[in-house]
Amino acid sequence: MGKVSMWFGGVFYALIVWGGGVVNGENVMFFIFGDEVNDVGTNNYIISSKEFQANYYPYGIETSCGSTGRLCDGLLIPDYIAEFANLPFIPPYLEPNANFSYGANFASGGSGALRETNDEEVLSLRTQVGQFILLQEKLRRELGNSKAKKLIAEAVYFISVGINDYKAFVNQYEARTQIYDAKEYVELVTSNLTAEIQVLYDNGAKKFLVALPKDLGCTPGMRQLAEGDCYKLATNITELHNEIMEKILTAQATKLEDFNYIIFNQMEFVAPRIQDPTKYGFKYGDIACCGSGPDRRWDTCGGKLNAESYELCINRSAYVYFDAYHVSQGINKQAAIALWEGNDSSVKPLALKEFFNREVSVSHVSHERKRKAKIAAIVEHASS
Repeated sequence: MGKVSMWFGGVFYALIVWGGGVVNGENVMFFIFGDEVNDVGTNNYIISSKEFQANYYPYGIETSCGSTGRLCDGLLIPDYIAEFANLPFIPPYLEPNANFSYGANFASGGSGALRETNDEEVLSLRTQVGQFILLQEKLRRELGNSKAKKLIAEAVYFISVGINDYKAFVNQYEARTQIYDAKEYVELVTSNLTAEIQVLYDNGAKKFLVALPKDLGCTPGMRQLAEGDCYKLATNITELHNEIMEKILTAQATKLEDFNYIIFNQMEFVAPRIQDPTKYGFKYGDIACCGSGPDRRWDTCGGKLNAESYELCINRSAYVYFDAYHVSQGINKQAAIALWEGNDSSVKPLALKEFFNREVSVSHVSHERKRKAKIAAIVEHASS
């Protein structure tokens, strides 16, 4: 964006500040929610432990910016999507003096669909949606209702959440199964996620990109529970989550007017790269680049878990996984390309580039549901 002369006045300035990116003539904004798949630095601005932050070496080692808070050796999927859409990197909502002209990133590494997942360490999906509502209200005040509704309706909403809920279930299995069996727990997670998608829709969102969790059981961190093999319990619950969410999103599209969705099944996308890494330009599919213990499966990268030492591989581009639970920049780039082009079976029913070039109608927004969601979000944020 260029400089704005003062004589244009407040109204013109607001339009410049909020004007979204332009792709093939279409105004577009990009709003991002969820967990570490999408977190570009939110957890830098909250009180959180080192386990849920990545603002230290060697995270970000592949980028000129260094350790920015991305749980990766480099860039994340939303960074590449922004690049493909001719947008700048979308900043964290909590970043001081950030420019939200093109959208905002609310994602918080370690968060889940359930409010209790890593509570008091991260921002839950519900809190993130509440933050979006507050930002949306500011947008309406500064641009007017009609202009704001159009920008909100044309925006793309990227959500990745669930894997931390299931990590908590596996790690606290005995305690959790006193309350739920695995199927009941998955239904609880998916119903919470669906409810937040509904709140976004009721506030004018139309275009949803939902990333389904990768295979938790086949992460290096979970393999330590199965002597190097994929941990079946973790694999089974993430697989069930993905099956249920695909059915829910398909049903929502038939029930809700102008509800558009893209599913990105990370489990389906990553699995062949684990099984046959050389086919996709990697060498190691089941070993972490950074960590300690057998095959660097222990989640100690950068000194997490108060580790005094850890190992860092030399050829980071050869690895599917950078640390015990998080994939490498190479995987993120391949995933973003697959999403944008829609040329992989893990992406359906259409390519993401169509979202950034598709107009949708601006229909009625449920102000009562919006009001309730806003109040709930404010109360939760104030109490955390």
